[in-house]
Amino acid sequence: MKEFHLEDIPVRFHQKKDAPIYIRVQFLAGSRFDEKEGTAHFLEHMMCAGSQKFTTKNLLAEYIEAVGGNFALSTSSDYINIDIQVPTKDEMKIAVVILDEMVNHSLFEPATLETERGSILSEQVIAKNAQRSYIHTVFKKLAYQKTDIAKNVLGTKESVMTITTEDLKKHRTKYIHRQTLKILVVGDISEEELIKEMRGINWATGPCFIVVNLPIVANQLFVLEIYNSKEATLRAGFRLSTFDIKNRICGDILAEFLGSSRSGILSQELRYKRGLIYSASAHHFQSIDGGTFSVTTSTEVKNFAEVLSVIKQIIEDLIAQGIPASTLKYIKSKILKSMKIDLQTSKAWVNYIENYDLEETSRYLEDISEGDIKNYINQNFAIDKFFVAVCGPEDLRMILEK
Repeated sequence: MKEFHLEDIPVRFHQKKDAPIYIRVQFLAGSRFDEKEGTAHFLEHMMCAGSQKFTTKNLLAEYIEAVGGNFALSTSSDYINIDIQVPTKDEMKIAVVILDEMVNHSLFEPATLETERGSILSEQVIAKNAQRSYIHTVFKKLAYQKTDIAKNVLGTKESVMTITTEDLKKHRTKYIHRQTLKILVVGDISEEELIKEMRGINWATGPCFIVVNLPIVANQLFVLEIYNSKEATLRAGFRLSTFDIKNRICGDILAEFLGSSRSGILSQELRYKRGLIYSASAHHFQSIDGGTFSVTTSTEVKNFAEVLSVIKQIIEDLIAQGIPASTLKYIKSKILKSMKIDLQTSKAWVNYIENYDLEETSRYLEDISEGDIKNYINQNFAIDKFFVAVCGPEDLRMILEK
């Protein structure tokens, strides 16, 4: 991976021979900056809903799909992302036109605004109805309580109904510009060719933002989102206070240890020994100034108390004992070798280089010890700050309150 600057814009780049070109343009403009909850996500919708050259989203899509390419936009707490893929460097000019239109020439037509508002309200309902995925939103609000990260990316029905064109343009002016921007590119193109093509975009300027580490607030340790369901979906874990690359890799190792499919401790204890669940996972999530480590599973309501008890015991054992040396060696090898499988596409590489460097990862993986893992656990895992988010029926409240 190479890192360089396009004028003052940071670029992370990996030249992957014979691979399509995948570009991620990433603005520090996500939902944490919303004045009205849901503004960043609404702006994401409008950026690809019609521009000066392509008055509808269909025309925008047809322009790039005609050469086998595609685009996608997304919003997180931190970022608004524009992802564009084209087959070869010969289509880079098309990708640049698409980017320029989205970033600089969105129309914000009143009729389109109302159409997208309706789409977002529908998106909110669909998201809430998906119990197993909505647990992420519930846990995030709990773990990041009293901080801007707790804002719902999709907003609420009430907030989205109040968002105006002026609100969206204000957010765009304040946050969509070169001072909040970084670019990630992977594919069969040289650094010189990439720089030449990307200079075709006139990036606006704007204010810089200093982001500091978020406080960890634990006034509330559990939350229950009511679902009339026979299933209980659980996500539980900790806020993180360590953010460097070494600690990030320690978190990845622990996620493998606890939740790596069939070999993870969660599956061994909850599925194969007790038959209480079908699957479980562990997640190490890092934002620009905060993070979480959590485990997730679903079970029948009648089994919830036992599942929660087993998870707490697993966490307590981990805090007390760390990871055995033989297990650590196995996990380190697994992570490193699985990259050869995982990093086969340009998109996978972009996802990877957003947070990691392969050589740096390999070096730290080789050096990380049992003591390093134990230090990470001691710094981040405190049982009195163990957040538990649950989607399920009201009956579960009594178990959570014990």
